Amino acid sequence: MIAKKDFDKILFADFLFQVKGGFVPEKYFKKQIDCVSEWLRRLNFEELDVKNWDLIDRISLNIKKKVTKGKSLCILAGGGVDSNFLIILTRLLFPEKKIYVICGLTKNNQNDLNSTKLICDKYRINMYVYAINDHEKEQALIAFLRHEERYPYDVTMPLLYCLIKKGYDIDSECEVMDGQFADTVLFANPQNLLYNCIKGLKVKNVIAFKLLNSFKERFIRDDRLKLVIDLVLKKESEKILLLSRVENTNDTVAIVEDLLQRFSSELVFQAIFFKLLLEYRERDKYRLNKDVISPFDDDVIFKYSYVLLGRRCILRKKKKELHNFIRFHCPSSVTHMKSRSFEPE
Repeated sequence: MIAKKDFDKILFADFLFQVKGGFVPEKYFKKQIDCVSEWLRRLNFEELDVKNWDLIDRISLNIKKKVTKGKSLCILAGGGVDSNFLIILTRLLFPEKKIYVICGLTKNNQNDLNSTKLICDKYRINMYVYAINDHEKEQALIAFLRHEERYPYDVTMPLLYCLIKKGYDIDSECEVMDGQFADTVLFANPQNLLYNCIKGLKVKNVIAFKLLNSFKERFIRDDRLKLVIDLVLKKESEKILLLSRVENTNDTVAIVEDLLQRFSSELVFQAIFFKLLLEYRERDKYRLNKDVISPFDDDVIFKYSYVLLGRRCILRKKKKELHNFIRFHCPSSVTHMKSRSFEPE
């Protein structure tokens, strides 16, 4: 714990070093897993009307429910599919509403922001781009420490906090919206692809296991390839824990193995990711701004995604509806656009 007298010594680089690569601790996992298990038990896929499901309609409904008439709307954007989709959809839903877009310039998203600019120009939306410096991020960390008495577990919290503050500087009464949780509820995280590719793979022969592990340690330098080999060598419960960034202990393994006796492996993995990892880490972005509107944060979208996508690996359908929507309404923006999350720097 950092003493208040030392707040002026906080460095953003130190924060990144401490937080990056962190795991959900066993204590937190065991405290929350009953809620995850109950949520899984209560999922009812039989009630889903898959033939008439329309993702765009559902997101539109979520926006209409949460956006207040008469208030301006600030949309946070990083140049990726999710935020660009929300900008277009919100303008179509509210043609007269005062909307402006707040963008954070990071190391890698300059070209992506060109897609957002093309959309904003077409729909006559004011777009503001900010390069948030380390001092501003350190002030965000101090604000979080004062409120929560700990560092945030999500590395992008300082950037998001600063961008939200920029929005309120423009209009203190505005509402804020972003595209967080889209990757998770649409089963479009890189972890989903990786898990679909390696789930069920086992190295049963003891000699083969030792040889592959030795080969990894002695010759493999690429961290991503090392991860893949690690996952192949692990049993199913440990694969899920590693990809969900949960501490691997005897108790956490036993809990996951119990869940695997009752639910499909893909569903267990995604439920732990959505209802436990994100609660522990991602939601730290909003601890100081709890009114941010996230239209993708929806159990109904999760259920339909599992039925339509989650049970199998379909690369070509990854966020297909969002891509097609953007391509139809602003085709010139697509060439600049990637599926990009906010980056810490």
